[in-house]
Amino acid sequence: MFNRVAVTQLKRNYRNLLASQNGIVRTPARFCSTKKEEEISYESQAPIDDTKDYEANSRLARQLFLFIPVTMFVIYKSFFVKNNPFSKEKEYCFISDNFEKKYIGSHAAKLIEKKIGNRIYKQETEETQRVKTLVDTVIQKNNIKKYLEDLQVKVIHIPTFGVVMTLDQTLFVSIKTLETCNDDELVMLICHELSHYLLSHSLKKSLKIIYYEYFKSLGKGFSQQVEWYKRMVSQYKNGAIYNKFEERRADILSHELAHRAGFDILKGIEVYGEFTPSLGHPDYSHYEMSKRLLKNFAENANDPSAAPE
Repeated sequence: MFNRVAVTQLKRNYRNLLASQNGIVRTPARFCSTKKEEEISYESQAPIDDTKDYEANSRLARQLFLFIPVTMFVIYKSFFVKNNPFSKEKEYCFISDNFEKKYIGSHAAKLIEKKIGNRIYKQETEETQRVKTLVDTVIQKNNIKKYLEDLQVKVIHIPTFGVVMTLDQTLFVSIKTLETCNDDELVMLICHELSHYLLSHSLKKSLKIIYYEYFKSLGKGFSQQVEWYKRMVSQYKNGAIYNKFEERRADILSHELAHRAGFDILKGIEVYGEFTPSLGHPDYSHYEMSKRLLKNFAENANDPSAAPE
């Protein structure tokens, strides 16, 4: 048999246990002289009113809600948007110029050199010096040295027409092109590739080179798919609106570069009709379009007030 004191203590312990489970901390009865004091001690353990803290946090959240987007916009405009000095338009850059040159551009150039093998002419050869002289003339006359400080010229020994410039400023010219073109025609082709680079069109071209060579290296099954893709692109690419837009802009700038360098652009344009059969595609008509542009440009060039700045 438990005595009355023991029973009372057990009840008190049980009540304290229930209270602790409900998050209430009870003050032991021995510290309370009366029941009223004990109830007051229970009320003193109630949660503190945090209305002021809530309002402060809410105000801070509203401020951050406005501050963070504005900050992100400023960062985006400062680091990811630039004005192209040649197209006079804004460009949205999600990849830095340094990354484009060092990694994407150099990788594309290495893939081209790997495919060519040891068929690259040495720098001191007559063929390479001819291209370098023409390129230097265009750069100096147009005062664009700061945009092409790392330009390299590599003449390759292949029996087909070919002029291409990668993002790391490596200009590849085939020996067939040198043997076929006079200086005016060769300058038009070189200026066309320089224009693609200056207008920021080279990123897409370099990615296409990397894409093609990567899937081709995966094996026969993948290479067959790549060959199909290559045939499809060669057949329809010149009918694409965006590609026509890029080519036209490159033509306009290349005409200005060649004209300022002192070359005969009316003679140089004749090379477009022979450079590649795809340029004669009825959906593209690169040659006829360029001839119309050149006529207008030549007429304006004879008028000092209409000459390009």
